[in-house]
Amino acid sequence: MERAKSGELKILMVSVERLKNERFRHFLRQVQISLLVVDEAHCLSEWGHNFRPDYLKLPDYQREFAIPQVLLLTATAPPR
Repeated sequence: MERAKSGELKILMVSVERLKNERFRHFLRQVQISLLVVDEAHCLSEWGHNFRPDYLKLPDYQREFAIPQVLLLTATAPPR
């Protein structure tokens, strides 16, 4: 965590469920986050809101941590 605070750590991968932890959110408020990357983004629309409901909170987290950019990725999106 200290490496992230000092700017030495450039990438931190966590699950969206990790953002429910208040202690972890307190830590994130102390670091500058320039990009939020969401993998398997196709699951949001393909599997519905019940799949992993915490994904629905991503816009709130983006605002809370003042993240200027969001990148949604998937390698398995259907052709439609």
